[in-house]
Amino acid sequence: MAFDVNFISGPQVYADGAVAKPTMDRTGAVRVMQAGGRWSDYARRGKLFTYSTPAAGVAVPIYSSTTQQCVLWLPSGSAVALVLKKVTFGYVSGTMVAGHLCMATQTLQTNAISGTQSALSQNNKMAGNYNVAGQNGQVAQLLTAATVVAFTYFRALNLSQFVPTAAAVAAPWNWFEDLDGSIIMLPGAAIAFAANVAAAVTATVAIEGAEVPLTELQ
Repeated sequence: MAFDVNFISGPQVYADGAVAKPTMDRTGAVRVMQAGGRWSDYARRGKLFTYSTPAAGVAVPIYSSTTQQCVLWLPSGSAVALVLKKVTFGYVSGTMVAGHLCMATQTLQTNAISGTQSALSQNNKMAGNYNVAGQNGQVAQLLTAATVVAFTYFRALNLSQFVPTAAAVAAPWNWFEDLDGSIIMLPGAAIAFAANVAAAVTATVAIEGAEVPLTELQ
């Protein structure tokens, strides 16, 4: 029995819901390949965002402080969930205290959160004036100088602090963790990026995440 599957040579662009045909290369071989990185489809669709503190950094507090300097918050009633991809810390200044960076979560979603929304929430599909809060279609908010009810320790990040002086010569530090979509924030959820101790360090913090319609998670 013969089948006519009508392969198409070369790249294709289809609208959502369209019936796609298999692709072959110019030799007639079936093309099986990764079209981009794990998150490139979200980036192409304008759903991937970077939420960052200013370049001057923030003083990293203990996770239980009622004043948090980096709180990622998805307001109640949002039509999206936030799938976390990566978190990155960038050292700015200060002599660290022995301990580790961590995440903490809001215990009750009904607890009030207030703070200054960072102006550095950016769409990873960069075009035009993408550097202004609220101009990129993002729903989640990154709050600095946030007043909160004390958060609950969630888990450590992959950086444990050691204690050199700020001027000490040391190898470059990798201050990032690939969360790989393992944490999904639903409407009302909030996560603070802090330390298990008063870290005595100033750092920038950036979180990458995909804002996905709740209907895609059902």
